[in-house]
Amino acid sequence: MAEIYANSTLTIAASSSSGPHEGLFRVADPGFIGRPVSNSPHIRARQPLELGSGGLPLLQRGWVFQERLLSPRILHFANHELIWECMELLDCECQGSEAKPHWTRELWPVSKNLCHPAKWSSSKDDHVKVVDMWLKLIINYAQLALSKPDDIFPAISGIAKRFGEATGWNYYAGMWKQMIIHCLAWSSSSVHVLSTRCVPWRAPTFSWASVQFNNGPLRYPDWKDLDVSATVMEVVCCPKGDDPTGQLESGYIILSGTVVQATIYDTRDTWGGVWVRTLPREGAKAAFYRFKNDCKLKQAGHEVHDGALVSCVKLFNVKHSKKNGVWLILSKRNSTAWEWNGTKGDCEFERIGLMQRGDDQYEKEPTFEEASSEQATQLSAMVKII
Repeated sequence: MAEIYANSTLTIAASSSSGPHEGLFRVADPGFIGRPVSNSPHIRARQPLELGSGGLPLLQRGWVFQERLLSPRILHFANHELIWECMELLDCECQGSEAKPHWTRELWPVSKNLCHPAKWSSSKDDHVKVVDMWLKLIINYAQLALSKPDDIFPAISGIAKRFGEATGWNYYAGMWKQMIIHCLAWSSSSVHVLSTRCVPWRAPTFSWASVQFNNGPLRYPDWKDLDVSATVMEVVCCPKGDDPTGQLESGYIILSGTVVQATIYDTRDTWGGVWVRTLPREGAKAAFYRFKNDCKLKQAGHEVHDGALVSCVKLFNVKHSKKNGVWLILSKRNSTAWEWNGTKGDCEFERIGLMQRGDDQYEKEPTFEEASSEQATQLSAMVKII
């Protein structure tokens, strides 16, 4: 299906319809129909519209995301006008996109230009630039509705295939191995009260696709002040069929880097974040650091209680600074032993959140490592996240 849209000449979209029975055409409000403003038939005026996708139910559907982005040209039938969209232009009958371009940026879905294979190919040597393009697509996609949650990967498989062909990168669970540390640094931009771990399972917990974001989109940190700290030792995803971009059976990632042990403190879901408490050095007081939980920590099968031991893996350092950077917060999932190249592990973890320590940190406040005991800190540890 993705190939059909990608090779089409023109896609006609009933964008104002919420289902197959509402049809293509609408009777526009008279205020939005062009009318003469003088005796000259060549001068006409109409009320401008707010060019956004809020009144276009079709664009809120997950499968439509790749159909729209892969189509070279789309003609949207909206409630009061027609909207043209191609790789170079977004325009409408009322010319509201020209009059108020900020409306377009804020209210319209991600630009089709981000899905241009030539753009990916020409930028593939600038890995940060390319991964930023991908993450912008995912930020938009993660907010859309899917009738079947298991379609989370099939509904963007066409885009993933074209992205992989253009860059030569390797795809795993909605992420790319060549920049997977950057892809791991996702979090929700809003309070996590309604975010939940997907049941039944559809993705490993290190992937953004493991969570249903019901209350706000994904967000990623600004890379310009960050240096990668962790190393990817192995990443494995087993598809249900032959398509690596389709539904998954299982998956895991093994990371190496600085790992600090801490405990969970205050797991209430009402504040949009909980705390980790350090295992302090002898004679020192415990320090508390807030992190953003990915989803509810009281969800059945994924409970994390106050006082539980967690492992914190450092993903990024802040450049030219002793500030903490970005950390993955992991909870022990099971006691399954594993081995990789002679290194043995005695348990597997699931991801529960992300901690970012940066500009909000007081200069005199100790870093996460400084506030933790030597026994709680390992500099070259390996963890397996499922």
